Parts: sequence; structure tokens; C-alpha cells
Amino acid sequence: MTVSAVPSGQTSSWSPGGRFSRANAFRVLSVPADAELKEIYRQQQRLLVALEIGGLDGTGKGAPLPLSDVSKEEILEAVHRLERPDDRFIEELFWVHEMDGSGDLVDGLLDNVVGALRGSAASDTIRGAVARHNLAVLLSILGQELAGNCRFEHWEEALKTWRKVIDDDLFLTFMKGRALKCDCQISDTGMTRATVCRQLSSTFSEELAHAVKSRELTAVNALAKIAVEHRSWLELDAALDSLGKQAIKDGYVSLGAILDRLSGITQEDDDANVRNSLVEREKELRSVANEYGAIVRSLCEPTDAVGWDDAIASSYHKLSVAYLKLLDDRQQAIRLIVQAREFAHDPQLLQSMERDWQHVQRTILCREADVLMRRGDFAGADHKLAAALGVSTEEQKIEIKAVQDRCRWGRVLRGADTRKTNPILYTLGGVGAMLFRKGDYDLGTRSYVANHWLTFFFCPIFPLGAYRVTDADSRSYCIHGKVPLSSFLNRARWAIPASVMAVVLVVVLMAIKSRESSAETGGSTTPAPTTPTKTARAAEGRSTISSGGVQHSARDDIDEERTALSVLAQSLEDRKRALDAEGAKLDKQKRYLTGVESSYSRERVPNGGRSLYEALLADHNDRVNKYNKKLAVFKEDFAAYTERANSLNARIQIFNGSR
Repeated sequence: MTVSAVPSGQTSSWSPGGRFSRANAFRVLSVPADAELKEIYRQQQRLLVALEIGGLDGTGKGAPLPLSDVSKEEILEAVHRLERPDDRFIEELFWVHEMDGSGDLVDGLLDNVVGALRGSAASDTIRGAVARHNLAVLLSILGQELAGNCRFEHWEEALKTWRKVIDDDLFLTFMKGRALKCDCQISDTGMTRATVCRQLSSTFSEELAHAVKSRELTAVNALAKIAVEHRSWLELDAALDSLGKQAIKDGYVSLGAILDRLSGITQEDDDANVRNSLVEREKELRSVANEYGAIVRSLCEPTDAVGWDDAIASSYHKLSVAYLKLLDDRQQAIRLIVQAREFAHDPQLLQSMERDWQHVQRTILCREADVLMRRGDFAGADHKLAAALGVSTEEQKIEIKAVQDRCRWGRVLRGADTRKTNPILYTLGGVGAMLFRKGDYDLGTRSYVANHWLTFFFCPIFPLGAYRVTDADSRSYCIHGKVPLSSFLNRARWAIPASVMAVVLVVVLMAIKSRESSAETGGSTTPAPTTPTKTARAAEGRSTISSGGVQHSARDDIDEERTALSVLAQSLEDRKRALDAEGAKLDKQKRYLTGVESSYSRERVPNGGRSLYEALLADHNDRVNKYNKKLAVFKEDFAAYTERANSLNARIQIFNGSR
């Protein structure tokens, strides 16, 4: 603030010494505000003489806040202002009064002077009123000329003190007397208040404008806070609005320059240079957002701040598009879109960023799924594709589901020979080869594994292989490839021939033994037995046939039960392997969901990601429930199998004992 009679257009450039306190005529001459003209003239002569002989080192060592350098022109101009009554009155309003030499403003250090004034200002007397005024003047000068954050505290105290000064009738009465003494026309108390408020508003606006121009964020925030507190009585609304609009204008210019440099980056450049350029643009954008954002929020209306935030969000959005187009860097694009969403308020802008976020996220998930499929991790790829469905449109879902089907078939046909899809399936009177449905049902492909058996009267007697099949209709299959036999059937393929050979060997040995026994009986001297009667032979014959039939029937029952238990054991083993595999998948999915949940608790994630996570969690819980039910059924079937096996062993022991 310049409290001088200098005409408009002749103000000096900004500097700590070029504001209202520097231009005050009493401070230039180093005399108190109540000095007489004759004292002013004597001081003028002393200063001019000292200036001519080169001995002027400041305007006065005993005065508060003396100036270290003054020119002859400044001295003469100060005297001329004090010769004009109205100008002198304004100068007195913003300099300290000694009250006819009764004050103590020229003795001691400045801190002592300020402390003494604080003590005197508490008095409800004219002396106390003048002390409050002097304190407000000194604090205003300290708020302008000191460095560091302490100057804001001086400004805050200065304005509070000035508010008390202009509301103090004792001080206004004192100044009215001073105005009458110097024949000043500004003798009305209302005019005095208006003059003080106008000059303080001008000075504080200059302070704030300089902080904005210099981008001193700490100063802007501190001064803006003070301005908001005192805007009503200082009438700072217009100044704050003007500074805010100028800050927004400068900010938009800076953003435009950054976007112009961003558009100048092309794919013709080397990737390393492109990345370095994009990193530099991001640093510039972050700097502008931080510097001007604090100024805009401090000085502007909420609607202007919202517009500025949308401009920053749009700039981050364009930077993410550049990363995607120039470098195909989807991770950086996602990061910048998330950062842009933190600033955006406009619904259309948010919708546009949401679409781009979904597009990039879907592309990342599909690419990761493709990499996992190439590595053979079809389960992981299926999870990625399922997540991609949550951020896809209806048209895109059709394409992703087709990829998902290929992934699921790749998973179930892993290790299968897809060239062998035409096994022999022919029987004549129940003798031939047939497929028997085994299990390992896959819900995604609706396929299962069927064992290929050699049959005798429709009973499976020897495993030939296993195939992954789907039902074409109720009486036909669609065979997709040959899969490895279970370990149990692999062992059975060796055990069955070995058992047949063992049975044949036993029969041969028994026949040989029977022949040797008959030969020994025929060579003895024992008389031949009498021929039994017809009735006896018939009874013996009936008895022999009955005994042999019982033994043959028991052996057949045991063999049929053994075969049935073998098939049941194979089925139980396959179901156990399927349950183990399903349990491992559920554990892996649980670890994945746990990792996702921990990530969501640290970061701010869009609603699309949260809904997708909740859908995956619900699907996981549903799968766990189904798995537990299947596990319970398996345990019941295994207990029934164990009971049948124990019963068969007991029957075998009884049968062997009866022989």
C-alpha cells in the first residue's frame, strides 16, 4: 500500500522496501508523525548535508525501522508531501506518534519497543489508543519486510490491531484533533476509517498478488486465510476474486503449454526418449497442479476450483492416452487414469475415464490370460478372463467368452492326445469294446472321462484306455481326445492277465495232481468196489451235482463282487483325485482373493473393481459349499465301499475253508 500523494502511474516496482511503509514521508525523514514543520525542515537539511558529504548511513539510527538508503529526490518528495495538509494526515495515519515527546519509540531495540507498545495498548486512554495505533503500524511493516513464516503472524496481529484502532473513538478523536491542527479536510471519523481500510486493503492485496505471482504456496495459503478472516471490513472480495481469476488464467496457460509439448511427442522417436519426455510432462503437470491448485482453492469460488480440478483431470487423462498409444504401457495408463479420477468432478469426464479404464483393464487382463494359457496355467487364465468379463460390454463379452471356452478346453485336454478320437466301439452279443462313463465332470466344458473297456456279455473285463468325451445325445458321444488311464486301471491292466495266468496254472497243477492220484489207485490190489444200484448212483449223482453247483455259484458271486468293487475303487480314486484338484484350485483362488482384498484396503479403487471382487468372492463361497457337499458324499461312498470289501474278504475266507 502506498500512502503518498504520488499520482497514479508513478508507482515504483515491487520490493519489500517499495510498499506503503517504504514510501511513508515520516519514515524517509526519520521523524515521528507528530513532528512540527520546523523540525521537519531541520531534519531535511541534516540529511541533505550528510548526503552531499557522503556521510549518510541510514536516515536515523535512533528511529524505529530506519531506512538504510535514501536519495535526495526521496527526501525532497517526503518534505513536499508533509507540507500538504491532506497528504500529511494520511502519512500520520500510517506512522508512529510520540505524543509531544512522551513516547519511548526511539530508545532501545525494536522488540523492546513492540513489547512496550503491547503493554501500553491495554489502557483505555488516549495514550493507550495511540499505543495501539503505533503497534499496528510497526506490525504492518514487520509483516511486509520480515522473511520467513513469522511475518504472517505479524500480519495477523497487525490487522486485528488495526480493527481495534478504527473502532476506537479515543483514537479517532485524537486524529480529529491532529487534522484540525494541520488544517486537513479529512476530519470526519467516517472518512478516517475509510482511508485506513482502503490503504490497508491495497497493501494486503499487493502482498497477496506478489505471493501468487511468485507461486509461494505457503505465503498464498497463509495470506488467503488472513484475507478470508478480515475480508468483510477490508472489502477484499473484489481483490481476492481478481487474483483468483488471474491465477486460474495463468494456470490454464501453463496447462496448455504442457499439453502442446505433449502433443509434440511422436512414435518416430526412440522409446527411451519418448518415455523420458512423458515423465518430464508428468512432473510439469504435477508441479502446476500443486502450485496453482493451492492458490485456486484459497482464492477462488468453489465452482472455479471444480473447473480447475476437471482441467487437471483431463490433462492426466490425455497423458494416460499418450502412454497407451506411444508406448503401449497399460500399467502407466491405468495409474494415470486413477490419478485423474481423484480430480474429476464432471460426470461426462468421469464416464469417459471409466470407459478408458475398463478398456485398458480389460486389455491387460486378456493379455495376462493369453500369457498364462501359453504357459499352461489354464486355471489362472480362466480367472483373468472371468475378471475381464466384469469390465466388458455385451459385444466384447461374446469374444471373451469364446476365448474362455478355448481356455477351458485347453485345461481339460492338457496331456490328452487329441489325434486319437476314434476308438473301436462294437459289440456282438455283449462281447466287444464299450465306453463306460467314469466321472471327472467339468462344468465349463460339460465333458467327462469315459473308460474304454473290453467286454464279455456286457461286463467290463479289461481296460483299453480312457477318453475325454461330451454327450452328443442320449445314445452317442463326441470324443475329444485320449487321456491317460488312472493309476489303478494301469495296475489292473497288468493284474488281470497275471490273475488269469495264475488261475490257469492252478487248474493245470490240479489236473496233473488228480491224474497222478488216479494212476496210483488203479495199480493197487484192493478189489474193485461193487457197482452201486441205480438208485444209489442217482442219489450220488444228484449229491455231486448239487455240491459242485453251490461251489461254482459262490465262486461266480465272489468274482462278480470283486469286479464290481474294482470298478467302484477306480471311481472312488478318480473322485478323490478330482476333489483334491478342486480343493487346490479353491485354495489358490482364496489366496488370490486375499491378495486382492489387501490391495483394496490400501488403495482407492473404482467401483467396477470392487463389484468384480465381490462377484468373485461370492462365486468362491458357492464353490466351497458345493465342494463340501461332494466331499461328504465321497466319504459316505468310501465307507460303503470299505464295508463291501470287508464282507467280500470274509466270504473268500469261508469259501477257501470249505474247499
